[in-house]
Amino acid sequence: MSDPLLLIKSPDRIAEWIRRWGCSASVALLDPACQYFTTPNFAGIIGYRTHSNCAVVLGDPVCSPESTSGLVQSFHDF
Repeated sequence: MSDPLLLIKSPDRIAEWIRRWGCSASVALLDPACQYFTTPNFAGIIGYRTHSNCAVVLGDPVCSPESTSGLVQSFHDF
């Protein structure tokens, strides 16, 4: 059985979300060094990198406006 988070984090799915909800700065999320946070509860991603044991978010969440607060809270709890 495949991992649903791997399907959510597929490059095609990320590009689709960027086209749908992203802004011009969201293309930075396509950098291979970018890490992604997502959850099956919300369609969208938060791009981040870790530095000095701290997550540094790369811009706004890429998700529907209705999912923003839930995705951000899930990332915060992560």
